[in-house]
Amino acid sequence: MRFAVDEKWVWRDADGVWKSRECTSLPVPPLVRQMIEERVGRLADDAVGLLSIAALIGMEVPFTLWAPLAQRAPDSLHRLLDDADAANLVRQDAAGKRFQFTQTIIREALVDVISLTQRRQFHRKIAEALLAYSTTDPETIAHHFVEASDDRAVTWIIHAAERAELAHEWSRATQLYKQAIDALGNSEEPRTRGWLYLAIAALDEKHAMASVGKAISQARLAFDQHLAAWALALQGRLFCEIGALREGLADWVAGLERIEALPDSDRRWNLRERAVYRRTDPGLLSGYLTLAGRFSDARQWISRRPFFTLRMNYEGLDSDTEFESWCLASI
Repeated sequence: MRFAVDEKWVWRDADGVWKSRECTSLPVPPLVRQMIEERVGRLADDAVGLLSIAALIGMEVPFTLWAPLAQRAPDSLHRLLDDADAANLVRQDAAGKRFQFTQTIIREALVDVISLTQRRQFHRKIAEALLAYSTTDPETIAHHFVEASDDRAVTWIIHAAERAELAHEWSRATQLYKQAIDALGNSEEPRTRGWLYLAIAALDEKHAMASVGKAISQARLAFDQHLAAWALALQGRLFCEIGALREGLADWVAGLERIEALPDSDRRWNLRERAVYRRTDPGLLSGYLTLAGRFSDARQWISRRPFFTLRMNYEGLDSDTEFESWCLASI
């Protein structure tokens, strides 16, 4: 606590209320780092370096992942872990297949020992090693590629976002799509950036209108008619939600008609499009057309819905189906 106050990470305001800076973790205090290094220093000569590599992997470390990176014989690594266990630095499982650091601060102190250049190199090796494990969480692989400043980070952040989306973890998926945009940096990839903005627009209601506008701008830069069509349809839905039915229905209809007109080779139906389709389903469009008194158009879009559902392999949400049923009853 004294270290945090001295370094101005936390402080008391004029009313005596404690405040803190925005941070994900505090730096390890020098005295604590020194104590940990002394405990590690009692082990084998190369213990600090080897355990630091393990610390980069995470709090829990699979032995089969760590051993190739450590480049030591398995027997010598097990002896090192026995000594580290006795020093209360790590805890091994009964089978000796994995171990974990006893405290987060121990792991953080060991990470601080490695230079930034070495960290990037090892994070890249860790990520590449994890690619061989089919059960690895894509977010874990993405984390290591991000720390390695590797261009593959964007792809794996997107994989992680899509996985969260499939699990209906909308908030986490949105955060990851935003992280993917940040990871793109200043690179000129308007198509990728546009699809990411469109995914955010479909998931994040608070920033939907701003995000769909950015998606449309990126579609123009990329000359991507497919992206532009979906973005236009979603923009139409968003306009309808705020009561701008005339403008919204025009965009929504135009967007879906453009999607219908695309050659089969240009219809890249994927998860991000399914998220947009949940918001732009022709069944929902027919509902808003009914509200606008356009009964004939509403009936027509109900009949055109199978074109989309068959290609999307998507039957709609319960709420969509209920809305569509109401529309059919109305017209």
